[in-house]
Amino acid sequence: MDLIGKRVNYKSSKEGTITDVSASEKATYITVAFFDSEAVKFVYPDCFNGFLSFIDEKDTVEVKENLKQQREKEEREKAAEIEKIRERLQTLQKQTKNGRSIKPQKSIFVRPFATVKDFCEEYKKALTAEII
Repeated sequence: MDLIGKRVNYKSSKEGTITDVSASEKATYITVAFFDSEAVKFVYPDCFNGFLSFIDEKDTVEVKENLKQQREKEEREKAAEIEKIRERLQTLQKQTKNGRSIKPQKSIFVRPFATVKDFCEEYKKALTAEII
């Protein structure tokens, strides 16, 4: 739909013309030049949900369809996010036993000792460190 040049009403009190349409990664914006004030940017198509209305009814039908598609897209995205959260919750529930979290196993590096005496000295240090 070509929006540039379309005439709109702002809350049924101001009349203006769409002069620019720009898009970013997150939203599409329209710029409306009002006859009695400066140009104002609006988020499209959300702005037609209470702020702006087309003077020509044919244009209104197309915008309503765009609003419907946008809502459906947002609902699909929310449903996908909820599904991810459910999957994460199920994973966490599987990792618990009797309400207690199962701690992941730690990797232990065992270095070789030259003699049994060296091993005993290291073992003694480790036991002393745990007691203190």
